[in-house]
Amino acid sequence: MARFQGEKVQNIKRYRRFKTTENKNGTKTRLTKQDLQYVYFYPLCRKK
Repeated sequence: MARFQGEKVQNIKRYRRFKTTENKNGTKTRLTKQDLQYVYFYPLCRKK
């Protein structure tokens, strides 16, 4: 399961569309449904 850090989630639409994201090494990791939920709701929690 992919784990996200704030800086990594830059283009949320892209991640949801392709259901993959890049980890530190730049390799693609397939997202699970749970991860997609996290990515979707992430902007709501992003405000500092």
